[in-house]
Amino acid sequence: MSLAKTSLSTIILKTPRLYLRYFHKDDTEALSTYRNDSRVAIYQTWESFSQESAAQLIQVVKDRHLDQVTVGEWLQLAVVHRKSHELLGDLAFKLAAHNPQEAEIGYSFKVSAWGQGFAFEALSALLDYAFNNLNLHRIIASTDPRNLRSCRLLERLGMRLEAEFKESLWFKGTWADDRIYAILAREWLQSHPSQQV
Repeated sequence: MSLAKTSLSTIILKTPRLYLRYFHKDDTEALSTYRNDSRVAIYQTWESFSQESAAQLIQVVKDRHLDQVTVGEWLQLAVVHRKSHELLGDLAFKLAAHNPQEAEIGYSFKVSAWGQGFAFEALSALLDYAFNNLNLHRIIASTDPRNLRSCRLLERLGMRLEAEFKESLWFKGTWADDRIYAILAREWLQSHPSQQV
């Protein structure tokens, strides 16, 4: 469990139960621990995630900020429980190189945080910020269709299935399918009018 102090200066977004903030060195062990869990990694690009890998990721993203995103570079945000300061997971965000009005999102959460709505809460805050503050037009997410939890989460967020590419990815020694979900700004804002700024 990460009980790293959450500085108000590092908090990007708040939800009723969560802080979304930038990563710092104190998160290294907790990030490595949940990403190294085979249940978390099964549909991710990594097989294992050492403390060295976690430290490298934090070093790479430490100077990337949500309001100054560089096209084509992934930004990682820590998802932290407001009361316990426990690191529950992380969100990924990247502006598309072919269209800077489009972004892709990703996520991973520790197993003990599954099934409690934390990912939905965190992603809702990120989508709301992206559409209202960054004025994006469209956000997509890619997931393995075998990852039923992820598919249900994206559908619950209001994202629509736009494509399923059969055996399009060489993934962990076998060909895997890839599902693309998407949502437009107007679709999000119509279903979340009270969150508009």
